[in-house]
Amino acid sequence: MHCVIQQKLKEDGWIADEHIEVPMFSAEHHGTGHLDVLFPSNPIAGKDIPVDIKTTSSENFGRMFSPSWSYRAQLNCYMDWGGWDEGVILVIEAGRPFRMKEFRIYRDELILHQIYSKWKKVREYIERNEIPPVCKTQSTVCKVESTTYKNCSARQVCKVNDEQSK
Repeated sequence: MHCVIQQKLKEDGWIADEHIEVPMFSAEHHGTGHLDVLFPSNPIAGKDIPVDIKTTSSENFGRMFSPSWSYRAQLNCYMDWGGWDEGVILVIEAGRPFRMKEFRIYRDELILHQIYSKWKKVREYIERNEIPPVCKTQSTVCKVESTTYKNCSARQVCKVNDEQSK
């Protein structure tokens, strides 16, 4: 879907090759990525507008009223690295009728702080040659069938899972 949108914008004269898959980089935060589309000198906004294209299932599309934190986080990094204060997340339904939703996103310093502080902590662990803790409930006991466990991003490497499945 990304390519279809990018090529259509290019064919219609809105963007050129250099505005597609724009390499993004932050030396300060050791971050890299590729911005899907950069609208140069947007006629409505009067400035460049970074656009991140996301594809989602019909089910998720129907219940999406705002972009997820991870969608906003990625675009916020790109906006920070590119010096932009606003951008667009374009969400496309992955299936007929291929509906689209556009979300205007403004640079969010809180999101950037959360991301950059986490990256800094991970770098510090790497420098010390240590593995960062993955479980947020280290001081408590959780059970495999609990909501805490089911929602935990570290459940695949969790010792609770190993111990309770024996």
